[in-house]
Amino acid sequence: MTAVPVDEQLRVLLSPPDALDQAAYFAQLVERGGWAVEVRPDAGGGRGKGLFATQDLEEGDVIFTEAPVIAARLLPGGDAAGAFADRPRLEALASGAERLPHTERFPLPPLVACPGGCSDEAYCSAAHADETNDIFHVAAQAMAKTLLRARRLLSDAPQRDPERCWEALRAAWLPFAVAWKAPWWECVARPDDVSAAEEGAFRAELRGLAADSLELLRAALFDTRFPALFELELFGAIIGIFELNNLDIIVNSPVEEYLLFVHEEHEGVMSDDAAATAQRLTRPLLDALGDAYDAQAQGTGFFALQSCANHDCAPSAHAVKPPGSADGAAVISAARRIRAGDEITLCYVDGDAPLAERHAALRDYGFVCACERCCREAAAA
Repeated sequence: MTAVPVDEQLRVLLSPPDALDQAAYFAQLVERGGWAVEVRPDAGGGRGKGLFATQDLEEGDVIFTEAPVIAARLLPGGDAAGAFADRPRLEALASGAERLPHTERFPLPPLVACPGGCSDEAYCSAAHADETNDIFHVAAQAMAKTLLRARRLLSDAPQRDPERCWEALRAAWLPFAVAWKAPWWECVARPDDVSAAEEGAFRAELRGLAADSLELLRAALFDTRFPALFELELFGAIIGIFELNNLDIIVNSPVEEYLLFVHEEHEGVMSDDAAATAQRLTRPLLDALGDAYDAQAQGTGFFALQSCANHDCAPSAHAVKPPGSADGAAVISAARRIRAGDEITLCYVDGDAPLAERHAALRDYGFVCACERCCREAAAA
């Protein structure tokens, strides 16, 4: 069977799915979670799709909880582990050759390696480590996830049938196909220190950075069955998805919970002798971490439902993280009473900032806010 030309594949992947496919995808997400929301294709006012409540909600009610389609931890600038002098022991702990006592009480999800060898501490190449940044790393994970899913979908089909390969790629790409996207080098707002005359060069530089990163990814991940996935226009759109739709993720540290258990909260679980041994073994780690022992893990992610919520400077909902939360899920709660049929909105920027600062921060999203609060504050200025 004749393969679909790469240019045509790219055109389809960059175009929004038809309305029925989008509706089915979002309906499945809502049904799976059992949430009282719906995604409407037109929220009015030229804003595109929007998220709406299907039942009355009171202030503080959890509207929905959603796992990220893709997420990545943002790497800290420092190296707390570097202060731990016993490097061989640290490596033994990292490899699993040695275990600290009672760590089984604080299980962590398994690590999933990037097909090209990337992890949060290992990149596809030294050049990749030097030239990438956080948003490129998240985009690379999105590409890897799409690639892995497409491969799984082909596991029971002829591996080289061009039509089946194309169908697998389209299905694997669907979570990103429904997202609002634009080429990264076009959607980034022009910085204040870049003049209008320099804007073309600025955007060309961004495109060049994306192209350099993509070349490194192609060298590590390229699969001849899915060539469109490795085109610059698609990679730019993936980066644009995170530029326009990302949500910060904060997760309580299991390290803090473990060290508190060993040093303060072990009564009734460990004997005094066992606690003393555990404290002796973990004291060097606690000393090395210092004040950072309770640092929360921070990252960024793309969430399918959350990204459908439009902006308002006086939003009806907000993203909150309940105390003790140990996963990267987005928890969207009602900021005030919401009636069935009302739109669920979020504030994309610091809602406490004055009008001018909010509008400046919204430039990267490509619109000027005209919500009731902005209009009221502008009229009073």
